[in-house]
Amino acid sequence: MQHLKNFDWKKFLLQGVLPCLLAVAVGFISRYQLELSDGVTESFLQLQWPLYAPLNALTEAILSAGAGVRVLRDPTRGGVATTLNEFIEGSGVGIELDEDAIPVRGEVRAACDMLGLDPMYCANEGKLLCVVDPGGAETVLSAMRRTDEGADAAIIGTVTERYPGRVVMRTGLGGSRILQKLTGAQLPRIC
Repeated sequence: MQHLKNFDWKKFLLQGVLPCLLAVAVGFISRYQLELSDGVTESFLQLQWPLYAPLNALTEAILSAGAGVRVLRDPTRGGVATTLNEFIEGSGVGIELDEDAIPVRGEVRAACDMLGLDPMYCANEGKLLCVVDPGGAETVLSAMRRTDEGADAAIIGTVTERYPGRVVMRTGLGGSRILQKLTGAQLPRIC
């Protein structure tokens, strides 16, 4: 018990417990579509388990579309930005994203704004990033949208030789932003 006398409880709470609670809160806000100003939505009250959407039906729809799937992965660790950077490592190509095309729910954007987080680096449980042959993109998108988990699916960018080794996002203001691989942790691991 002697070691507890010198234990820094303030540091433990601020750097250990609080970030974990915030990560869980962001996860619940995202998954259950919490309204930050009006309480909770009906979907929160219905509490559909498991906590994160399974990806088997969405994956089956994508692969069954027969449209030349090149890469398929969930953006759990490091979010969309890190996952896309991992896709292109050592490939000699880049990815160009359209910020306005990326579906980020309003409550997720609000939570990120409040917490000073970038939604491009937040874990996305129950989501998939998919790279397909250009001619098959609309076919795969249509297949994804026929599933509950893919209802909000969107084409968010293209693979390009213009930016080899980089993920570049065209912003809503007309500029561009380089999205690098996340170093460190934006949020502590919760799973």
